[in-house]
Amino acid sequence: MESPTTLGQPLSDDAVGSAALSVLARDGITGLSFRRVGAELGTSHMTVHRHCVNFDGLLNICTEYLAARFPEIDPSLRWATSIELRYTALYETMSTHWELLALLRGRPWVGPKMTSRFSEPALKTGLAAGLTPGQVMSAHRELYVYTVGCALTHGVIIPNETAVASIESLAAEDFPIIVEHREAILSTPHSDRDMFTHGLRTLIASWDPADRRRRANHIPTAIHQRSGVR
Repeated sequence: MESPTTLGQPLSDDAVGSAALSVLARDGITGLSFRRVGAELGTSHMTVHRHCVNFDGLLNICTEYLAARFPEIDPSLRWATSIELRYTALYETMSTHWELLALLRGRPWVGPKMTSRFSEPALKTGLAAGLTPGQVMSAHRELYVYTVGCALTHGVIIPNETAVASIESLAAEDFPIIVEHREAILSTPHSDRDMFTHGLRTLIASWDPADRRRRANHIPTAIHQRSGVR
Protein backbone atom coordinates (compact mmCIF):
# COMPACT_ATOMS: atom_id res chain seq x y z
CA MET A 1 0.00 0.00 0.00
CA GLU A 2 1.08 3.60 -0.58
CA SER A 3 2.35 5.56 2.43
CA PRO A 4 -0.55 6.72 4.65
CA THR A 5 -1.49 10.37 4.61
CA THR A 6 -2.22 12.62 7.54
CA LEU A 7 -5.24 14.75 8.28
CA GLY A 8 -5.41 17.86 6.12
CA GLN A 9 -3.07 16.62 3.40
CA PRO A 10 -4.47 16.15 -0.10
CA LEU A 11 -5.01 12.59 -1.28
CA SER A 12 -3.75 11.05 -4.49
CA ASP A 13 -5.63 8.55 -6.63
CA ASP A 14 -2.77 6.07 -6.19
CA ALA A 15 -2.96 6.29 -2.40
CA VAL A 16 -6.75 5.87 -2.38
CA GLY A 17 -6.68 3.02 -4.89
CA SER A 18 -3.98 1.13 -3.02
CA ALA A 19 -5.75 1.59 0.31
CA ALA A 20 -9.14 0.55 -1.06
CA LEU A 21 -7.71 -2.61 -2.61
CA SER A 22 -6.02 -3.46 0.68
CA VAL A 23 -9.35 -3.10 2.48
CA LEU A 24 -11.06 -5.32 -0.09
CA ALA A 25 -8.40 -8.01 0.20
CA ARG A 26 -8.55 -7.97 4.01
CA ASP A 27 -12.24 -7.35 4.74
CA GLY A 28 -13.96 -8.81 1.69
CA ILE A 29 -16.58 -7.55 -0.71
CA THR A 30 -18.86 -6.13 2.03
CA GLY A 31 -16.01 -4.44 3.86
CA LEU A 32 -15.18 -1.59 1.49
CA SER A 33 -16.28 1.81 2.77
CA PHE A 34 -15.04 5.38 2.85
CA ARG A 35 -14.55 5.04 6.59
CA ARG A 36 -12.29 1.99 6.30
CA VAL A 37 -10.31 3.48 3.43
CA GLY A 38 -9.87 6.63 5.51
CA ALA A 39 -8.65 4.59 8.46
CA GLU A 40 -6.21 2.78 6.16
CA LEU A 41 -4.85 6.16 5.02
CA GLY A 42 -4.92 7.83 8.40
CA THR A 43 -7.47 10.43 7.34
CA SER A 44 -11.20 11.05 7.71
CA HIS A 45 -13.85 9.24 5.71
CA MET A 46 -15.21 12.61 4.54
CA THR A 47 -11.83 13.46 3.02
CA VAL A 48 -11.91 10.21 1.06
CA HIS A 49 -15.55 10.80 0.06
CA ARG A 50 -14.79 14.29 -1.24
CA HIS A 51 -11.85 12.96 -3.24
CA CYS A 52 -13.87 10.15 -4.85
CA VAL A 53 -17.24 12.00 -5.10
CA ASN A 54 -19.18 8.74 -4.70
CA PHE A 55 -18.71 4.99 -4.32
CA ASP A 56 -18.52 4.42 -8.07
CA GLY A 57 -15.75 7.00 -8.15
CA LEU A 58 -13.87 4.97 -5.55
CA LEU A 59 -14.23 1.83 -7.67
CA ASN A 60 -13.05 3.72 -10.77
CA ILE A 61 -9.96 4.89 -8.91
CA CYS A 62 -9.23 1.24 -8.07
CA THR A 63 -9.51 0.12 -11.69
CA GLU A 64 -7.25 2.93 -12.83
CA TYR A 65 -4.70 2.08 -10.14
CA LEU A 66 -4.58 -1.49 -11.47
CA ALA A 67 -4.63 -0.51 -15.15
CA ALA A 68 -1.57 1.70 -14.64
CA ARG A 69 0.33 -1.44 -13.66
CA PHE A 70 -0.47 -3.52 -16.75
CA PRO A 71 2.68 -4.73 -18.49
CA GLU A 72 3.91 -3.10 -21.65
CA ILE A 73 3.33 -5.40 -24.65
CA ASP A 74 5.91 -5.44 -27.44
CA PRO A 75 4.16 -3.79 -30.42
CA SER A 76 6.18 -5.90 -32.87
CA LEU A 77 4.51 -9.14 -31.73
CA ARG A 78 1.93 -10.73 -34.02
CA TRP A 79 -1.66 -9.86 -33.16
CA ALA A 80 -2.64 -13.23 -31.65
CA THR A 81 0.39 -13.27 -29.35
CA SER A 82 -0.01 -9.69 -28.15
CA ILE A 83 -3.73 -10.12 -27.48
CA GLU A 84 -3.12 -13.31 -25.51
CA LEU A 85 -0.53 -11.53 -23.37
CA ARG A 86 -2.83 -8.53 -22.90
CA TYR A 87 -5.87 -10.53 -21.83
CA THR A 88 -3.84 -12.90 -19.68
CA ALA A 89 -2.57 -9.90 -17.73
CA LEU A 90 -6.15 -8.63 -17.42
CA TYR A 91 -7.33 -12.04 -16.20
CA GLU A 92 -4.57 -12.25 -13.60
CA THR A 93 -5.41 -8.77 -12.34
CA MET A 94 -9.16 -9.37 -12.26
CA SER A 95 -8.96 -12.80 -10.63
CA THR A 96 -6.61 -11.44 -7.96
CA HIS A 97 -9.00 -8.56 -7.27
CA TRP A 98 -12.29 -10.39 -7.91
CA GLU A 99 -13.99 -8.46 -5.09
CA LEU A 100 -13.56 -5.24 -7.09
CA LEU A 101 -14.86 -6.98 -10.19
CA ALA A 102 -17.98 -8.14 -8.33
CA LEU A 103 -18.65 -4.65 -6.96
CA LEU A 104 -18.44 -3.21 -10.47
CA ARG A 105 -21.29 -5.59 -11.51
CA GLY A 106 -19.97 -5.99 -15.03
CA ARG A 107 -19.29 -2.29 -15.61
CA PRO A 108 -16.31 -2.07 -18.00
CA TRP A 109 -13.00 -0.46 -17.10
CA VAL A 110 -12.90 2.64 -19.28
CA GLY A 111 -10.74 5.19 -17.46
CA PRO A 112 -7.88 7.12 -19.12
CA LYS A 113 -5.18 4.71 -17.89
CA MET A 114 -7.16 1.67 -19.00
CA THR A 115 -7.74 3.28 -22.38
CA SER A 116 -4.12 4.32 -22.93
CA ARG A 117 -2.49 1.13 -21.64
CA PHE A 118 -4.98 -1.45 -22.90
CA SER A 119 -7.68 -0.32 -25.32
CA GLU A 120 -5.66 2.05 -27.54
CA PRO A 121 -2.72 -0.32 -28.15
CA ALA A 122 -5.11 -3.24 -28.63
CA LEU A 123 -6.98 -1.31 -31.33
CA LYS A 124 -3.71 -0.28 -32.96
CA THR A 125 -2.39 -3.86 -33.19
CA GLY A 126 -5.75 -5.13 -34.46
CA LEU A 127 -5.88 -2.60 -37.28
CA ALA A 128 -2.25 -3.26 -38.18
CA ALA A 129 -3.04 -6.99 -38.42
CA GLY A 130 -5.81 -6.35 -40.95
CA LEU A 131 -8.95 -6.30 -38.82
CA THR A 132 -11.53 -3.57 -39.39
CA PRO A 133 -12.44 -1.24 -36.50
CA GLY A 134 -15.75 -3.08 -36.16
CA GLN A 135 -14.02 -6.47 -36.05
CA VAL A 136 -11.58 -5.23 -33.42
CA MET A 137 -14.44 -3.99 -31.24
CA SER A 138 -16.45 -7.21 -31.64
CA ALA A 139 -13.40 -9.35 -30.85
CA HIS A 140 -12.61 -7.34 -27.75
CA ARG A 141 -16.18 -7.46 -26.48
CA GLU A 142 -16.07 -11.26 -26.67
CA LEU A 143 -12.63 -11.47 -25.10
CA TYR A 144 -13.49 -9.00 -22.33
CA VAL A 145 -16.74 -10.72 -21.35
CA TYR A 146 -14.99 -14.11 -21.36
CA THR A 147 -12.16 -12.78 -19.20
CA VAL A 148 -14.55 -11.22 -16.68
CA GLY A 149 -16.50 -14.47 -16.39
CA CYS A 150 -13.37 -16.57 -15.86
CA ALA A 151 -11.99 -14.12 -13.30
CA LEU A 152 -15.22 -14.11 -11.28
CA THR A 153 -15.38 -17.93 -11.19
CA HIS A 154 -11.66 -18.35 -10.43
CA GLY A 155 -11.27 -20.96 -7.70
CA VAL A 156 -15.01 -21.65 -7.59
CA ILE A 157 -15.50 -24.37 -10.21
CA ILE A 158 -12.82 -26.66 -8.77
CA PRO A 159 -14.70 -29.65 -7.27
CA ASN A 160 -14.68 -29.36 -3.48
CA GLU A 161 -15.60 -31.99 -0.90
CA THR A 162 -19.29 -31.07 -1.08
CA ALA A 163 -19.39 -31.32 -4.88
CA VAL A 164 -17.51 -34.62 -4.87
CA ALA A 165 -19.81 -36.09 -2.23
CA SER A 166 -22.83 -34.95 -4.23
CA ILE A 167 -21.59 -36.67 -7.39
CA GLU A 168 -20.65 -39.83 -5.48
CA SER A 169 -24.13 -40.04 -4.00
CA LEU A 170 -25.91 -40.08 -7.38
CA ALA A 171 -27.87 -43.24 -8.13
CA ALA A 172 -27.24 -45.11 -11.38
CA GLU A 173 -30.96 -45.49 -12.12
CA ASP A 174 -31.42 -41.71 -12.05
CA PHE A 175 -28.12 -40.56 -13.60
CA PRO A 176 -26.74 -43.53 -15.57
CA ILE A 177 -24.32 -41.57 -17.78
CA ILE A 178 -22.76 -39.58 -14.94
CA VAL A 179 -22.42 -42.68 -12.76
CA GLU A 180 -20.88 -44.66 -15.61
CA HIS A 181 -18.19 -42.04 -16.10
CA ARG A 182 -18.01 -40.82 -12.49
CA GLU A 183 -14.44 -41.91 -11.84
CA ALA A 184 -13.17 -40.13 -14.95
CA ILE A 185 -15.21 -37.03 -14.11
CA LEU A 186 -13.83 -36.80 -10.58
CA SER A 187 -10.25 -37.64 -11.52
CA THR A 188 -9.95 -35.14 -14.39
CA PRO A 189 -7.33 -32.54 -13.41
CA HIS A 190 -8.59 -28.97 -13.23
CA SER A 191 -6.74 -25.70 -13.55
CA ASP A 192 -8.49 -22.35 -13.76
CA ARG A 193 -5.51 -20.88 -15.60
CA ASP A 194 -5.33 -23.73 -18.14
CA MET A 195 -9.07 -23.53 -18.77
CA PHE A 196 -8.87 -19.77 -19.29
CA THR A 197 -5.88 -20.05 -21.63
CA HIS A 198 -7.55 -22.75 -23.75
CA GLY A 199 -10.73 -20.72 -24.16
CA LEU A 200 -8.83 -17.50 -24.77
CA ARG A 201 -6.77 -19.05 -27.55
CA THR A 202 -9.90 -20.51 -29.13
CA LEU A 203 -11.56 -17.09 -29.21
CA ILE A 204 -8.42 -15.38 -30.48
CA ALA A 205 -8.03 -17.95 -33.27
CA SER A 206 -11.60 -17.27 -34.43
CA TRP A 207 -10.65 -13.60 -35.00
CA ASP A 208 -7.01 -13.96 -36.03
CA PRO A 209 -6.65 -12.39 -39.50
CA ALA A 210 -3.78 -14.76 -40.35
CA ASP A 211 -5.89 -17.83 -39.52
CA ARG A 212 -8.85 -16.41 -41.41
CA ARG A 213 -6.72 -15.93 -44.53
CA ARG A 214 -5.41 -19.48 -44.28
CA ARG A 215 -8.91 -20.86 -43.89
CA ALA A 216 -10.20 -18.78 -46.80
CA ASN A 217 -7.42 -20.11 -49.02
CA HIS A 218 -8.37 -23.67 -48.13
CA ILE A 219 -12.12 -23.32 -48.68
CA PRO A 220 -12.15 -23.59 -52.51
CA THR A 221 -9.99 -26.73 -52.41
CA ALA A 222 -12.25 -28.36 -49.85
CA ILE A 223 -15.37 -27.48 -51.84
CA HIS A 224 -13.86 -28.88 -55.05
CA GLN A 225 -12.88 -32.11 -53.33
CA ARG A 226 -16.38 -32.62 -51.94
CA SER A 227 -18.03 -31.86 -55.29
CA GLY A 228 -15.61 -33.97 -57.35
CA VAL A 229 -14.27 -30.94 -59.23
CA ARG A 230 -10.53 -31.05 -59.97
